[in-house]
Amino acid sequence: SLVSLKEEKLLRHYHAALIKECNVTTYSFEAFFSHFELSLLDYVRFMAGWGFWGNVQWAQERAKRIIAARGAELMAAYA
Repeated sequence: SLVSLKEEKLLRHYHAALIKECNVTTYSFEAFFSHFELSLLDYVRFMAGWGFWGNVQWAQERAKRIIAARGAELMAAYA
């Protein structure tokens, strides 16, 4: 699995709070999770240009797993 149980639990909690606070019912966890992964890739890309800080090891390893699992899908979306 790309995501640990601890990470999934945290993301599900955040998603539930987000849809409750924004009063939306059409933003699925799957869409939210996909957006989280894309955001993480963009964050790591940004740090690659400006310098790494924070939990670099986790961010880089997580980005590598996302690219390994979804790289072809992501490239096809921008082809």
